[in-house]
Amino acid sequence: MSHQRFTYDTYYSYFQDIATKHKEIKGFVKQDVQDAVQYLQQAEKRPAMIISSFKENLSSHQADNDLSLKQISFGIVDHYSSKAKNPRTKQQIIGDCRVLAIDVITYLRREKRANRLPGFRIDVISEGMAIVNEMDEFYGWEYQISIYSTEDLSFDESKWNL
Repeated sequence: MSHQRFTYDTYYSYFQDIATKHKEIKGFVKQDVQDAVQYLQQAEKRPAMIISSFKENLSSHQADNDLSLKQISFGIVDHYSSKAKNPRTKQQIIGDCRVLAIDVITYLRREKRANRLPGFRIDVISEGMAIVNEMDEFYGWEYQISIYSTEDLSFDESKWNL
């Protein structure tokens, strides 16, 4: 049975598409922290979705049934400024970002129930946590989701000089 193969870039593109579809999320940032800080300094790109980590665990129970568990942490972040026209507290920013992150979860659940997200375990979501970056004044909320897929872990001798 063939399966759709998701790559690292596929997941980033998928989450970037989600950020674009949401009316209140203004930007998307990949994992590089320095790029994120520079990007998020632009007010028109906030609040933004950020992919903060991407992990993968491979397991092989049978030769033809190998499994990949990917864990993706995403968050919504915004900038705090006491000099803003209508300043929000840091706690208000974290709370607003939490609501937007939950919006993303509800979108993922909708897509999963419509069978458009193979392997996503959207009913199993890690505990959420606040994102606090005091130095750069960025705050937000983060969740981790799990995605299961098959992965061919059979040895391919043609790729080796043996």
